[in-house]
Amino acid sequence: MRMTLLSLLILTLTACNPADTETHAPNVQIEAFTYKRLPGGARVLSGTLYNPTPEPVHHAQIQVSLFDADNRRISTMMIVVDEVAPEGRKRFRRTIDSDLDVRGARVRSILVL
Repeated sequence: MRMTLLSLLILTLTACNPADTETHAPNVQIEAFTYKRLPGGARVLSGTLYNPTPEPVHHAQIQVSLFDADNRRISTMMIVVDEVAPEGRKRFRRTIDSDLDVRGARVRSILVL
């Protein structure tokens, strides 16, 4: 009986894992997010963080999911954007530093500190 309740609790917690859902910080948005493979083989993520609020964003962490050719998530990476003015935009560009065969990317979440 005890083992069954523990198993049920673990399954329930696993099913409700917030890391499996896409979430965004209120009001902060990513615009023109792109994944490009350059002729030399470099893989680049770029976009713009938009802060429509009247307060500055001092530090934002963008979590990006990386996908293989079969559209399966194979990894994640973090992009940090600092000091976005009130009602302002700040561009970002980061290379993917991984030996994995990354074929696509999607913003998973944004954390504003």
